[in-house]
Amino acid sequence: MHYTIQDLLHLELEPVGIFYCNEAPAHALTLRKDKRNCVADMLMGAARGRTITINEETCSCAGGAVGLGFGDAFTRRNHPTRYLLSTGMAQVPEGEEVKLPPHMQEGERFFVDPCVTDYWKSALPFGDYQGKQVVFAPAADWSEDVAPDLVCLFVNPDQVSALVSMAGFRSGRRLEAIAPFGAACHSLIYALEQATSADPKMVLGYFDVSQRAKIPANLLTVTFPYSLFARFEEDADKGCLSSHAWADLMKKRAAQTDELGSKSGTGNKK
Repeated sequence: MHYTIQDLLHLELEPVGIFYCNEAPAHALTLRKDKRNCVADMLMGAARGRTITINEETCSCAGGAVGLGFGDAFTRRNHPTRYLLSTGMAQVPEGEEVKLPPHMQEGERFFVDPCVTDYWKSALPFGDYQGKQVVFAPAADWSEDVAPDLVCLFVNPDQVSALVSMAGFRSGRRLEAIAPFGAACHSLIYALEQATSADPKMVLGYFDVSQRAKIPANLLTVTFPYSLFARFEEDADKGCLSSHAWADLMKKRAAQTDELGSKSGTGNKK
């Protein structure tokens, strides 16, 4: 499948469809359960053209299992979440056994202490997709007969700006996007939560600084329930992406890219 919004946004990477199904397509790359499989890596792999499938058994990362909607894998797998995301080993009570990798002994410092981590965790919209195959597929590999459950776009600041501007096209509301904290893959569970809402919002993500190095520095993600993505697609050639302002911006960006390329070429000749 190919979408108008891909062309109007000038996306460099394919939209990624996330499908929850009982059986994955035969051509999908199947992951090994004895390796650490990162869901954030799968999003980027699909955006670059690979169709990949994962289930709870092959998802070796507890945070990734949460992001995929496989319930509270933090608790089920006895994951040291409260220490890893805050102060590491510094506030582990005497006598409590906690194992953190050497490079994570000081914690990721996302929260001031383990109790605040607990508060964040208590509000997560844990999904109930245990037993499902989750397929990440580039738009070129989507079937016309089966729509994805979610759609994830990798976007630069100009493209994020356009999507935020488009979001209120029909409603006139000022708050049509959310940017909740979580691991890079947790935008999936937040978008699954939005899919059950009568007023779904798009989810900005990939803010997790521990994972940011895996993608180009100028990109974030925007994840939609499919019904919301379909609405954006329907409006793509009617809203701000069809405006002179967007066309002028794209021309200026192209000119800036050409200028940088020209300067780089000149520098290489010296």
